[in-house]
Amino acid sequence: MELFRTLNLNTILPLCDLALTDSYSDVWLDCTFAQIPVLRYSPKNMINITPMKLEQQIEYALQNKITLTQKAKELCDFFERKNREINKIADMLIERAERNRYNSCGHPAAHLLK
Repeated sequence: MELFRTLNLNTILPLCDLALTDSYSDVWLDCTFAQIPVLRYSPKNMINITPMKLEQQIEYALQNKITLTQKAKELCDFFERKNREINKIADMLIERAERNRYNSCGHPAAHLLK
């Protein structure tokens, strides 16, 4: 086991089997997209964790890495799908706004955009 303390997760995530963090969504999101299982403990919860409990949870996460990785992949696919949907809606709204702008200002080419 090696411990890394860095702000640039993209350089170390390919080397990791599991991430243990006290951070919130920023690290979790990076690990999800890298398909690395994450154990997250808040500083408050770290006080209550014993080495044996931590070892059991790490072993469980590593044994279930395939399942966790599949769920992370599904989550990434979901994010990408939703992003494409949002982009389509944004494009439609921009196009509609441009049409309305041309129509409202009496632009000579307004009849072409209808």
